[in-house]
Amino acid sequence: MPGPKNRVSRTIRELLLDYYVGKSEKYARMTRDDFGRIYKKMADENPGALAKARGEFGVKAADIATPLAMVGLLEKIFKKEILDPAGCDHILKVMLGCQTGARRIRGLLPADIPVAHKTGTIGGTTNDCGIVYLPYDLGHVALCVLSKDTNPDRTEDTIALIAKTVFDYFCFTEKTH
Repeated sequence: MPGPKNRVSRTIRELLLDYYVGKSEKYARMTRDDFGRIYKKMADENPGALAKARGEFGVKAADIATPLAMVGLLEKIFKKEILDPAGCDHILKVMLGCQTGARRIRGLLPADIPVAHKTGTIGGTTNDCGIVYLPYDLGHVALCVLSKDTNPDRTEDTIALIAKTVFDYFCFTEKTH
């Protein structure tokens, strides 16, 4: 049976609203401050509804990707095949400045190794996808780890170990072509 079709079906705003209250369309035009007030009122008056929204969030078939598709996207960005070169350079610059996920892909790598990555964390999901810039003109490697319904601390440790294993393989394995 074929795997899921990759798709992004919600904006970040819609995703967050679905997670927090389960009714993104009802609150779509609300300001952040207004939503904050309504969320607090809901939390005080009906915490069960908020818990229900979070429970339903994880089973919605929305915003689906595979690691292979994400690595393919990273490759197209890196090779400047998906947007104009300036757009791809901007994406990489933003990803190189990512400040979240210090214990994920970059967690066990040497501090001077550049990593262009994007994390994702919500509702039992702990992800990191990125490009590791290898030293000594060894090239670059794209990797992606997506998880769902896992222990975030253990998942971050696992992502770091995967990245370190990949890094060590490409840096310390003798090339035999």
